[in-house]
Amino acid sequence: LNISFNAVTSLDGVQDCANLQELKATGNRIKTLAGVEQCEQLRLLHVDANHLEDLSACLGLLQGVQLLELNISGNPCTESDSSQHHVVSNMPSVTVLDGSAVTSLDRALASQYFLMLEEH
Repeated sequence: LNISFNAVTSLDGVQDCANLQELKATGNRIKTLAGVEQCEQLRLLHVDANHLEDLSACLGLLQGVQLLELNISGNPCTESDSSQHHVVSNMPSVTVLDGSAVTSLDRALASQYFLMLEEH
C-alpha cells in the first residue's frame, strides 16, 4: 500500500488490513503509528518525512510487528544522534534501517552505547 505524499495525518484504518505486508507513507503529516501494531504481517514500513515526535512511542507500537525494513528518517523523533541505536536495539528483526543494511557492527555499537549510558 503506497499512500506517500498525500497529506495523510493518521494511519487510522490500516489496522483493518490484516495481511498488509508493505506500507509506504513517506512525506505525509503522520504524528503517530497507532494502528500499525495490528498489522502483524507488515514487513516494510516507510514513514520517513512525517511528523513523528516520540520515538519510544513509535517503537512501542511496533514491538509485535516483525518488520524487516523501516524507514523513519526525517522525523522530529530521529533528530537525536542516538535514535538509530534505539531502533537497532529495540527492533532486532529490522535488517534495513533508513535505506542502509543493519550490520552486526551496528548492533554491537547500539549495545555498547546503552552500556555506556548505564555506567554514567
